[in-house]
Amino acid sequence: MFIKLDTYLSDPTITGEYWYDEASDIVEDMLDEFEALDWQTLISELPNKSVDYKIKLAYCINDNGNPYKLHTLLYMINTDNDDIFKVCIGSLVNFVSSSTKELFLKNNNLMDRLKSLMSNSDKVAYVVCENFLNKLKP
Repeated sequence: MFIKLDTYLSDPTITGEYWYDEASDIVEDMLDEFEALDWQTLISELPNKSVDYKIKLAYCINDNGNPYKLHTLLYMINTDNDDIFKVCIGSLVNFVSSSTKELFLKNNNLMDRLKSLMSNSDKVAYVVCENFLNKLKP
């Protein structure tokens, strides 16, 4: 399944309205079919992927109880690219639960990056970060 997803996310013609209207749902379905080996391969291949690929991937990772999805997003937030980080935070907000709050709050890199981004970003990024932090409150 990884090869199918990789080919799809690497396709430069999948953009714009088609991406948001249809392709992102297709990617979500592919991720739901991933097995452990697919997730391991994806993580190992991510450093070689483009910013666009990573943004599309992060956009499509939703919480359905699959720990590999959370692990992938936590891996992806360790980036210097603000656009990738913002999309990861937008997806991670759906992973906030009583069992994950402490994991997020103890991640100093994540917390520092959120604060930095909020003080140096546009309104949309600020709201995304603020929404995530608000969900972490008791």
